[in-house]
Amino acid sequence: MIEDVIPEYLDGEVKALALDFVAWLRMNRMSPTWASGNSWKSSYKGKGICYVKLFTVDRGERNNFRWAISLLFNDFHRYEQSVVNEGMHEIFTAKPWYCHGCGRPSGESCGRKRDVVVGGKELIGVCGNNYLTWANDPNETAVTGIKRLIELEKAARTA
Repeated sequence: MIEDVIPEYLDGEVKALALDFVAWLRMNRMSPTWASGNSWKSSYKGKGICYVKLFTVDRGERNNFRWAISLLFNDFHRYEQSVVNEGMHEIFTAKPWYCHGCGRPSGESCGRKRDVVVGGKELIGVCGNNYLTWANDPNETAVTGIKRLIELEKAARTA
């Protein structure tokens, strides 16, 4: 379970925030299940909605332990205007997930690369697997926004 691994990677307020996010996912019937490595996937209505990832970044003499949330939104077009109206479009435009060839050694396109416009900002070459954003080391404000975005995606999937 991810709750058993988080304390190995994170501590202090960052650990508390990550554990709170995972608890929120479970409370909202999107329990994270192990996907691969240190990556857990949450799904809703049979489709992935987000990944929570734990990783280290070697920076010279010490390791930096980090976490990230990547969002998998299939129905973003249904609530994009709400995202813009609520000022949350910057969550998407700050760190979009660009296509890197789906792990292909050459980095060549996997055929799913696409261009999208979010809140009037054009994002060229984002991953067509519906990864619209990747929040590295999200703070409390970002996690609150991500929870709201997930709620909007859930509502769109049930509509």
